[in-house]
Amino acid sequence: MKQRHFVLAIIILLAAALLAACGGGTTSVAPPADSGGDTTGGSTTDSGGTTDGSAPTEEAAPAEPVTLRIGWAGSPDTLNPGTAVLTESYTLFELVYDAMYQN
Repeated sequence: MKQRHFVLAIIILLAAALLAACGGGTTSVAPPADSGGDTTGGSTTDSGGTTDGSAPTEEAAPAEPVTLRIGWAGSPDTLNPGTAVLTESYTLFELVYDAMYQN
C-alpha cells in the first residue's frame, strides 16, 4: 500500500512538472532597435515613406547571419570522416557535408 502511494505521488509530481514546463506563457517580441520610423504601421513622414498607410519604399537591410546550435548527449570521436566510429560523428557529417552537396 505504501509503495502504491509513493508511485502515485511520483506520477503527480511528474504531471505537475510537465504541465509547468508546457505552460502557455506569453512572450513579447521587441521591435528591432533600428526600426527607422513609426512602428505602428500608420502613416510615415520619413524620407521614402508614404502617408497613405502603405509600406515605405526603402530597401530592407540584409538579414544578419543566424547561428544554429545543436546539442546532444555524446560528442563525436573525430571530425575525420575516414576514421569515425561513433554515431555522433556520422550525425555531424550528415549535417555538415550533406548541405555542401545539395542542389
